[in-house]
Amino acid sequence: PDDLKKLLEASVREFADKLVAQTTADDERVAKEAKSLGIELINWSVEERRKFRTLARGVWKEYASRSEMAKKINDSQVAYLAKLGLLE
Repeated sequence: PDDLKKLLEASVREFADKLVAQTTADDERVAKEAKSLGIELINWSVEERRKFRTLARGVWKEYASRSEMAKKINDSQVAYLAKLGLLE
């Protein structure tokens, strides 16, 4: 029913927001710890990230070809990343 769909969508959205916030906080904490241990963190250039994503998409396509569900997941993920401007 539509009311349950809306409830589920809101719950998933809230969960995703919390997950992103927690992941960001964890990443910042781990980066700080790594730096304190003398580990140099490297932030890839835009061009290097583009190369990586191009290679990754080839692997994703391979997995997507394994089943209809894998294709749906891949298509959804690629559309989301493109919406964020992370894919060309």
